Amino acid sequence: MTSPSIGGYTFQVFNGRMMRANRMVGTVDPAVGVDGNAVVKAGWRAGSCEIRTIVESSGNATTADTNVQKYYALEGQVVTVVDQFGITWPDTTVLRVVADYSLSFASSIYVVRATWTLLPATNRPAGATP
Repeated sequence: MTSPSIGGYTFQVFNGRMMRANRMVGTVDPAVGVDGNAVVKAGWRAGSCEIRTIVESSGNATTADTNVQKYYALEGQVVTVVDQFGITWPDTTVLRVVADYSLSFASSIYVVRATWTLLPATNRPAGATP
């Protein structure tokens, strides 16, 4: 199975779910004196997803900090994501990254943790009507 990744950076832990697009459905208030409700089925839209990642960083604090800075550089970029199930999500926009690192005293290895806010491309599901 393929390792989970965001923009080419792989992770040992990838927590969260990438979500497919949903149809936007709304209601329209009827005119005064008109019975009933109107339902409008609009287009499709993907919502943002929050993903948490963890990876062990070999080396020292400088190496771990460099990895954190590389994650921040992806903000605003369109990347390919491979989730923990091996599903590829092309054309995903990185909206926000919050990342930091710490030293694991048990193993003397730096651990880089990040929370990603990702926006998958809006793709209408196969067979769905407009």
